[in-house]
Amino acid sequence: DTSVIKNEIPDEFKTHIDDIIQATKLTNEIAQIISSIWELEIVIEKVENFSLSLPYSSNFFLDRTKIVLEEDYIPTDQDILNFHDINTSTQEYQAVIDNNLFLITEVSHFHSMN
Repeated sequence: DTSVIKNEIPDEFKTHIDDIIQATKLTNEIAQIISSIWELEIVIEKVENFSLSLPYSSNFFLDRTKIVLEEDYIPTDQDILNFHDINTSTQEYQAVIDNNLFLITEVSHFHSMN
């Protein structure tokens, strides 16, 4: 939810958030905007205080936005290890105990390589 931060960043960045969300390709211009927003004190504060929740490994890649776009960029082992999708799966089980039907739902999160 971008509204958490969008209301608190300087006005010159607010329109860029929608540009970033709608971007289909990471260009140098988008990378520069991302880096500039990522370096804002309010964003750093929100991330450090956990009031802005980011997916797994986001900090790693946001810190490296400009590096990833370099023409001669080659992913490092750390880049590869940190590139994950977080998936949620659910499994439902039924159990009958003393003539009572129990429905057990297990929700698990796991990381898969993209």
